[in-house]
Parts: sequence; C-alpha cells; structure tokens
Amino acid sequence: MPVVSLEKNNFPAWCEVEEIKPISLKAGEEKAFPLSREKQMILVCQGQLFVNAGQFQAQLPERACLCLGKELTREVVIHSSSGSSLALLVSGHWQSLSGAGIFTVRNGKPPAGDSPYDYWKTTTSDNHYHDSDAYWVILQGRCQVASEGKFYPVKPGDCVVTGRGWHHDIVSLIYDESATVAWFTGTLEGKKRPGHLYQTRDGQAEPVPDRV
Repeated sequence: MPVVSLEKNNFPAWCEVEEIKPISLKAGEEKAFPLSREKQMILVCQGQLFVNAGQFQAQLPERACLCLGKELTREVVIHSSSGSSLALLVSGHWQSLSGAGIFTVRNGKPPAGDSPYDYWKTTTSDNHYHDSDAYWVILQGRCQVASEGKFYPVKPGDCVVTGRGWHHDIVSLIYDESATVAWFTGTLEGKKRPGHLYQTRDGQAEPVPDRV
C-alpha cells in the first residue's frame, strides 16, 4: 500500500513515519502544537516561518527543514513571517532523517543514467532507489507514479511511501503542466548510501520484501 492519504494517515506498520500534518498559515498568523511524538520534523513548503521551541528559535526559509525532539520543549509555536505559508509537520520514530526538500517535475526528456525501466514515461523524473524508505507528499499537480513495479495515480494530499531498495519514479503528469512534491528519506540502512541510487551506477537494488 504505497499511497497514503494525509487525511487518514494510514501508514503501514513498517514505516518510521506515523503522521504527516499539513499546516497552513495566513500572513501574520500563529499556531502552536505539542511535541507529542518521539521525533518530529517541520518542512517549509511555501513562504517563511519563525519557529519558537522554548529556548530554541529559528527563521526557516522555503524548502528548509527542522528536526525537533521532545527534549527541546513541550510546545512549538510557528509564525508566518512572510505572506501565506505552508508547512508539513512529520511525526514518527526514525533514528535520523537522511534528507528532505521540495522538487518540481515537468514534461520533458528523462535524465540520462537513471535505472532502466520498461514503461512509457514523459517526465523529467528519474527512476531510482534508496538505502532508506522514501516519502513523496504531493503538494501541487496530479501525476502517475511508479513504485514497486506498480502504477498509481496521485493528487495533492497523497503521500507515496516506497520501502528501502524499491524503485520509484514519476511517470507522467495528469492534466497538469507540472507537479510539486515534498520529499524526505528515513534512516539509512544496509550500505547506508545517501541520495538517489541507480542500477547503472550503484549496482542491483535489493528491495526489502515486506515493505510494500
């Protein structure tokens, strides 16, 4: 079940992530939330946020992320400091997140050097795998993704969960010119190589069978 609805947060039991909550703020608006999980992370998807976590304070620009622990404070306050803002509050029990950010996919020539694939593709995305679990949260646009050798239509509010060693790719866009996606990867395992891995460069993938 690689596609999870953020309305339900029905993540598989094997996931390090337990919940993803979108937080929208208007200009000047402030929101507070408790640090109720073992690990939490804020990823700024739009605008800028000022974060106040007890003695820790930070200004986070768009695309920045901040990992939070319960040792900081019992409550975190975020304030939209530049127009409207959108952030994702990610909660779970990972050892360490190995990466996070935002990317945009458009129609165009697929990149050279990615892993071989046997499907028709129209986007600039690359077919790759990770030495960690991977999560794509669709922020804007509708598209078709490939994960674990299957195809899934996804829309804003969906999260594509791909277990360690399984290939994933954005195959095509559905009625939209582009898709914007928030991404993050979990704890590195196995050979613990960060980033995108390709069979043409990094060797045969070794997917974890029960992470589907």
